[in-house]
Amino acid sequence: MHRISRFAIINMIMIMVLSLSFSSYSSSNTAYASHKTTHKKVVIKKHAKKKSKKKVSTYSSVDAFGYGASKHPTANASDKLVAPAGFLFSFNSSTNQFEQADNYSNDFIKKSHKVNVFHPKTSDTKRMANPTNLDTNTQRELSQYTADLINQLSQKLSNNQAPAKLIVTDRALAAATQIANGYSADKWDIDTQNDHDLNVLKSVFGQYNSNGWAENWAGSTLGKKNSIANIKENIYGSTASMMFDDADSGWGHTANFLGASLNATHPLEFAISIDNLNQLHFEFLLYN
Repeated sequence: MHRISRFAIINMIMIMVLSLSFSSYSSSNTAYASHKTTHKKVVIKKHAKKKSKKKVSTYSSVDAFGYGASKHPTANASDKLVAPAGFLFSFNSSTNQFEQADNYSNDFIKKSHKVNVFHPKTSDTKRMANPTNLDTNTQRELSQYTADLINQLSQKLSNNQAPAKLIVTDRALAAATQIANGYSADKWDIDTQNDHDLNVLKSVFGQYNSNGWAENWAGSTLGKKNSIANIKENIYGSTASMMFDDADSGWGHTANFLGASLNATHPLEFAISIDNLNQLHFEFLLYN
């Protein structure tokens, strides 16, 4: 299975702990009656037209993470993340935080690829966008889509107790955009650099006076022009991969998504952005 690279980084203000992990997804049936004219009586039999079959739309998956997609878009499609049995993170109600188990089996990883599938929405297949030049409304929509995926999972795992929900804010959207612009300006390919663009991250996050910050990163199969469905599928696949198939990165991406890496007991401001190399950036800001 082809795997797209993904990286995670966290930073705790004051404590100055940096954790970096990285790794490198009808036609109408018409019948015609033919006849020829003779001197005999002509009888023309007209064939009844067959009813046209309703055309069923199909969706071409762009998955590169092994999570797949439904073949047929629907008007009210929705997505969710499903934690398979044996998932290694659980919620501790005493600390109000997610914790990683000391002992666990990675058997759940394979299961996760069977129970998590992207479902394209019909309207999203018809909307086109340049992922590297998103307007703020579309960036907000995609960020909220991602936050909803993670929040739905974290609330289910914690029986609606987890306080570290992701909240899409103007401040996070602005920071994420600045970071993507910084990566683009530096032509920073993480696969080549084997690291995040720390100068950009420190410069941007330093402007927002947060108590902590984190970044997850993932590659994509996007081009200059894609449907919103294609963009969401890349987000879905990369998020599922970083949540459930992150062993080769020490589960650092998972910890970021669940707020564990920042010891968060408050909501995290969140947004995503896409740089000119079509790399996906997931940005987290902690304010106590």
